[in-house]
Amino acid sequence: MIKTHPLRAVTLLTLVGLTACGGNYSNDDIEYQTSVPQAEDLTPNIAAQLVANSAETYRFTYGMVGSYRAILGFVASLLDHVRQNPATQRLANGRVWGPFPDREHPGFEVKVMITRGGDAAAPQFTYSVDFASARTRMFVPVIFGTFDPRGAIGDGSGQVTLDFAGLRSTGFPGDRDTTNIMKIEMVHGRKDGSRTLEVHQTNTEAADNRRTDLTYAEAPDGAARTHFVMAVTNNLWAQELDVVSAWRSDGAGRGELKVTQGLATGLLGIDCWGPSTVATYVRRDWNEAVNAGDVNTCVLPALR
Repeated sequence: MIKTHPLRAVTLLTLVGLTACGGNYSNDDIEYQTSVPQAEDLTPNIAAQLVANSAETYRFTYGMVGSYRAILGFVASLLDHVRQNPATQRLANGRVWGPFPDREHPGFEVKVMITRGGDAAAPQFTYSVDFASARTRMFVPVIFGTFDPRGAIGDGSGQVTLDFAGLRSTGFPGDRDTTNIMKIEMVHGRKDGSRTLEVHQTNTEAADNRRTDLTYAEAPDGAARTHFVMAVTNNLWAQELDVVSAWRSDGAGRGELKVTQGLATGLLGIDCWGPSTVATYVRRDWNEAVNAGDVNTCVLPALR
């Protein structure tokens, strides 16, 4: 299961000295730079901040989204450096940034390469962020992906992989918050102001879950929907919850928790909340004593 702590083990990459790149921009450079996803393409958003009595389902969703924002924001921030600086080397169908020494962690280097394939009408860009010990200079792909631009500027679809096992293979010191993560795979898309994001996290056998998935969809006005499965420890009744949450642009929304493992498997919990995220309706099939509020206050229909 993904941790809620900020990612510390690999944030060094966001500090790599890409600003040392020399040279001037060209139109082709800009085409390569805009082929990598922006921060908002790889990070789910949340409707509003938590308050003291926010709905329980909203709290679960807030924590999960915050966890992914920490890790996926790291990926996006590195790619933003590529978007903001000219390439070190220009190839016929590619651009290279680096390799550069990491100033915060002497002994490690980073290199970024983007290549262009396909044709003028339907190009595809492939990129790789490689990491190496300065001693061996054996670069290992740590972040790699593709992007297919379609439609307006910024519209299109792509995939990104963050390989924690590859990063650890370079000898870089690990972090307890990411020890059990093997890799994170993302599929992202944007069209006409709407965007989608799928995140698939593969963990080691020591983790609570071998795999954790998140799907996210956002409308142009900021309304959104999330879906994820979370493990619950020390609870015989609900050992795993399948959680779907959705909210309007003003933050008012609805969340549904379905028990998928444990003695209460199949039972459902529902929360509805207003713009403040305070629950207006609570239903728990496994504990009717906590049921409260009026179902008519729910601003969204059933999510399943």
